[in-house]
Amino acid sequence: MFFPFLEPGPAPTQTSRGRAPGVPSPAGMVEKTDMGSGARYDGVQVFSATTFGRRDKLGEDVTAWLKAHPGILPVKTCVLQSSDSRFHCLTIVLFWRREESGG
Repeated sequence: MFFPFLEPGPAPTQTSRGRAPGVPSPAGMVEKTDMGSGARYDGVQVFSATTFGRRDKLGEDVTAWLKAHPGILPVKTCVLQSSDSRFHCLTIVLFWRREESGG
């Protein structure tokens, strides 16, 4: 999935549910979205897998995506893990910005 933002903006300092960064979510995950130092981003790319084979290859998927999108610089990466009685989900969220031309 490819989620470019309509307008570049400063890094979020609060989660979409209104909790402060670092406050546990109802599912027990810690959400930390503060990128600090006024970091800016243009988009977010989400990689997710539930099966062992796919989870094992998730890092390779991120690398392949970055190679396929030259000119994109990662600003922050968040790794999330969640599970239920049957599945364990691994998610990598990549905040990125477009590389500025030096002209």
